[in-house]
Amino acid sequence: MTCLPRLQPETRIAPDHPLIILQTSDRFEDHTAHGREVVRVWKETIPEDIQRYCQLQVEIRLRDHEQRYQAFRQLFDETEKAGVPTCIQFADPHDIYVFDPVYVEKLLQEYPSIKTLGITEMRFEHYSTFNVPRYATPPETRYAIDVIEMGARYGKHISMSFQSLKWMHIGVDQLNQPLVETIREMGDYCLPQNEHLGPQHFPRQTSVWGFWIADFVRNWGVEPQSWWFENGRMLEPGLFGQDPDNTRRMPPQLYRAMILEGIKMGATVFQFEPFWDLFDYDNSICWREVICPTLRQAIQEKWIPSREEVLEKIRVAYHLAPAGNINEFHENLRDVDWIADEGLLARAAYGLWEKFLEHELIPNKGKNYYIPLLPPQTPEEVLDQFEVVLSPGSEKSESGYADLLDRHYHGDGEGSACIMSVGGFIYVMQTHENLYEKQTYSIELPKRVNGLQAVLKKEGAEVSWNTDPGASGYEVYRVESDTLPPGTSLPVLPWDSVPVARTTECHWNDCQPCGNKTVFYTILAQTRSREKVEGTVNYLDYLVFSLEKSLPSEWLRIDLSGTIDTLPVLPPPDDRPESQVVYPTFAGADGHHRPIAEKIVRQIDAMKAFYDHGDWRNLTSLYSLNYRDPNGYSREYVGRAWKWWLIRNNTTCMLRQIRCWDFSEYDGKGHVHVKMFSLFRALRRDDQPFGYGWSGTLRIPRNSDEEVLYTWVEEEDGIWRLISTDPAVPNLAEILWNHRGSDQTSLKLIPGLDD
Repeated sequence: MTCLPRLQPETRIAPDHPLIILQTSDRFEDHTAHGREVVRVWKETIPEDIQRYCQLQVEIRLRDHEQRYQAFRQLFDETEKAGVPTCIQFADPHDIYVFDPVYVEKLLQEYPSIKTLGITEMRFEHYSTFNVPRYATPPETRYAIDVIEMGARYGKHISMSFQSLKWMHIGVDQLNQPLVETIREMGDYCLPQNEHLGPQHFPRQTSVWGFWIADFVRNWGVEPQSWWFENGRMLEPGLFGQDPDNTRRMPPQLYRAMILEGIKMGATVFQFEPFWDLFDYDNSICWREVICPTLRQAIQEKWIPSREEVLEKIRVAYHLAPAGNINEFHENLRDVDWIADEGLLARAAYGLWEKFLEHELIPNKGKNYYIPLLPPQTPEEVLDQFEVVLSPGSEKSESGYADLLDRHYHGDGEGSACIMSVGGFIYVMQTHENLYEKQTYSIELPKRVNGLQAVLKKEGAEVSWNTDPGASGYEVYRVESDTLPPGTSLPVLPWDSVPVARTTECHWNDCQPCGNKTVFYTILAQTRSREKVEGTVNYLDYLVFSLEKSLPSEWLRIDLSGTIDTLPVLPPPDDRPESQVVYPTFAGADGHHRPIAEKIVRQIDAMKAFYDHGDWRNLTSLYSLNYRDPNGYSREYVGRAWKWWLIRNNTTCMLRQIRCWDFSEYDGKGHVHVKMFSLFRALRRDDQPFGYGWSGTLRIPRNSDEEVLYTWVEEEDGIWRLISTDPAVPNLAEILWNHRGSDQTSLKLIPGLDD
């Protein structure tokens, strides 16, 4: 590669100094007002101790390049005067809004406060049989190369946050190899990130991570966002379905899980959207109560491990094979992705609860750490660091991979929770993304300090505690309160975590008078001594324990009368459900109706089995010869529609959750109505870029809540079959709309209707 002039990156990024990129609102027609709003949120909503790590992402969408350039100038005039560091985003999946880099370079020359260039969600799934590959290089690939080279000339990082499996496509697809070479050459500037969107989290995150593990780049990151929750059809714990404004329904604590999933793997870049979850906008509880506190704690307590600490955890790696077409790409996916293919290795490594129903974010198994998906060009000296390097087809089954992993990993604790240790901390996380379930953990932690005592003196109190031979020092925490500080099982203190004193002795003199409130003390030890700690976690519990500093064990209390007593630190009360039933449920199927409902459930299960296996004949057999849908079509129509859909697509999966049973017409007509969240998902393979809105995934039905009323009847042979569905399932008009050509995007779908 030609050696181009470049400046050192002007933004320092490291485990002790991560980069935080925050999306700002772009809903302004007045671009000067837009710039002033960026300045306002910088000054008023980002704490000073966090500002040094932050940049604000700005974006303006106009198709005319000159107009867009002038609009950006109006915005940057305001941010430049205020000294607000920015990340300019100017390319995304909407091709019509890709910005000419010539104008971006002019902005860089005029506004030094632009620190990072951002391109996101662009398409890199391109294949061609053209026999001279350099002539077939896609425009997205050439564009990304030019942007990276431009950023390097000005010492700017390039934020590259992509969803789906785009980073894996970049790494393995033949037509993207010039981009891979550019990334390797300019790895100081490239910031590959996993955009949290879609169900393929593990192959997406570990393929982005693989560029860092392969030493192609110096930093990598994650882009947590609540769009992931909406896309995952998660409504509330145990309830699944579709809601058009679902992002605000995501529990803010899930942002902590997304951040920690990056930290455990050494991420040093954290980008956040949508903007309404940040600053002081309508859903900013996410920023105030979770995102900002978690990032602050991660920085202060140095949670982010070094590259060396991460590599020490990895025993097994996966070397991706190059791909010249979509079928060769799927040779990798057979091992690593259970959504678009079998995902044999991924199932063995991380565990799968139920395909598509929870978009797996947290491993159900923590024993195996994470398996990096390394690009084909990974150097031999990197591959030689691992005990085993797998490649497509290394094992023929999930059990074969599970046995292999068992030979190399033994886990960092015991229990049903996800337990992982890296970089001096141990992470314990409840594994479900949308379900209450009490899970256990048993881990080795620094020994807690016991035996707290105090002697009152004229000048205050002398506090003492039991000696720990393994301790190198102790931290004393003091709080004045009328009531006992809340007990907690979490590895954080319930007050400002700065100790009032540090000592190597087993006692400390408090010369501060007690004042008007009761005083509580607790002691933490920096120690090599260990003890077993057992506990439980439930939905949204994401704990981080230090492997160097102990937890609080006792409170020493001195009240206003001078009474001294010692109280244990107890976990808070927890009234969350210990488990939930997601499917089947029988609301409305009571008494003698229950056995009937159970028979119908078996038919629903058969529907899922036939659909998941692409068996259109048996799927059609679940419909009665007397079946009629709301459009007037019969079982013959059903069979043709299912046949078309299942032959056209490659992988299928039915999602179902029963809403209610209705037996009101059972006595008169023999009909039983079952309302269900019912989604028939499918994935197709294309050698051209995947369907614009789906990245290869399709779905029916297309009604807004994806709920269907199924009406069943028991026929003369004793088999329950469908007599109607409302809306119609299947609906050939919806099926054909999913597969319309790019020249037919103007066709408008009316969900449920096939006239």
